[in-house]
Amino acid sequence: MKMQLYILSIAIFLSLSAGNLYAQRMSVFSEEVDLADQESLEVNLQLNGGKVWFTKSPYDKLFMIEVEYNSEEMRPRFRYDSDDPSLSFRLISKDEEYEDDDFEFNDDNFKFDFDGDDVNIGLSSVKKTSWDLKFTDKVPLNINLFSGATKGNFDFTGMMISNLNIETGASKTFISFDEPNPIRMSEFNISLGLAKFRGKHLLNANFENMTIEGGLGKSTLDFTGETTEKCYVQMELSISSTIIILPRNIGVKIYADVSAFTSFDTKDLIEVEDDVYESPNWGETEGELVMDIEASIGFVEFIFED
Repeated sequence: MKMQLYILSIAIFLSLSAGNLYAQRMSVFSEEVDLADQESLEVNLQLNGGKVWFTKSPYDKLFMIEVEYNSEEMRPRFRYDSDDPSLSFRLISKDEEYEDDDFEFNDDNFKFDFDGDDVNIGLSSVKKTSWDLKFTDKVPLNINLFSGATKGNFDFTGMMISNLNIETGASKTFISFDEPNPIRMSEFNISLGLAKFRGKHLLNANFENMTIEGGLGKSTLDFTGETTEKCYVQMELSISSTIIILPRNIGVKIYADVSAFTSFDTKDLIEVEDDVYESPNWGETEGELVMDIEASIGFVEFIFED
């Protein structure tokens, strides 16, 4: 079978508009693509405002997209190139003269086909919108996510995630893995700005290596879940408040490099040597979690949960 790499690049640019958006006339753009013989999918999301829901698609769909927008203020424009093939979809102000003449105005849904090995899709808007994004759990996904002034709920439960890169700005972001990732994730990277962030059941992500950079914000990192592998976490925290939830069922070892300006609560861990801590069951479980934590200014608290 010929391997087909489908690249889905979704750049969603959203800004807040004054007044009650939903009291005005709303329109919906939607698109879905059936699952065929694809073997992987790359997803690039750039989110700057609005609300986003990210969940698993039905069995026979590669992806499904639905966006609700104010049709009194905005209009959709499309560009489709069958030679690439690629599709770009933008929502712009009705009084805006968009400088790219290749974009066409269209009030209706724009249907297109995926004929070719590489496909690019771009979605963006300049007003407050609501996005409902669904992706298949039948092929591995390589996901790159930037979340700006956005409220986002990203449920990766049941999906096959090969790599996951998350960068946040002034946003509220929630991610969850309520079931174990069926494939091994090679890279899992999180970079947090002035944000509120919560990750739930992160150990279910089945990652090999994970990096976390914490900025000015508050985060809860829940590492409960299941694994039979050794998982490594490299964490650099600057001015932040961080709660780290550790699993009782997996052995944990922590190497700490913490400044005098950081409150570092390790009361339920055993200090086996200077700045090295272990859970009571370290060395007794098949799966293991190893963490290397650097903290400059702020608060770090560890909590054990089942």
